[in-house]
Amino acid sequence: MALLCLGEIGRRKDLSNHVQIENIAIESFQSPFEEIKSAASYALGNIAVGNLSKYLPFILDQIDNQQKKQYLLLHSLKEVIARQSVDHTGQSELQDSNIVKILALLFNHCESEEEGVRNVVAECLGKIALIEPNKLIPALKERTCSPAANTRATVAIAIKYSIVERPGKIDAIMYSEISTFLMLIKDSDRVILLEIVFTHP
Repeated sequence: MALLCLGEIGRRKDLSNHVQIENIAIESFQSPFEEIKSAASYALGNIAVGNLSKYLPFILDQIDNQQKKQYLLLHSLKEVIARQSVDHTGQSELQDSNIVKILALLFNHCESEEEGVRNVVAECLGKIALIEPNKLIPALKERTCSPAANTRATVAIAIKYSIVERPGKIDAIMYSEISTFLMLIKDSDRVILLEIVFTHP
């Protein structure tokens, strides 16, 4: 409960005056209890929302350098991205100064052998597509021809996460490109079809 509260406070208020508060969440990743690790991931992501310039680079660096914590750290990144697409708080900062780094990191992890990691990467990509469709849809389309089956599967799942009920600026772009993504259903690799069918946004 304390970690969840910390995340809620951090989302609304910059906590950077509290030295190394991010380490409270990181240390909790070591807990033997899944609910605590999940709460810590949530807390770290929302603390970052309160001060993107300080904490987002920290999360990105940790994802690249902490292999064992990668899954939880990607969930923290997902919290950051989700808050931008829903609340639009700090959205321009995310787009202008960090979007290129985030995309490079996410696309680098599309080929992960861990299905859980790929699914979180796909969800992050899908949510970024809602914010920056002009950048994301062409990048995703390009990767539908990737020789790596895991990358193609991640792209397919990302598209599922980008489809939402409310109208958005992604709609017009997606309309002209949807046939390309639908071709993934006919992919010769059964892994892709299975992930498309069984992954639920």
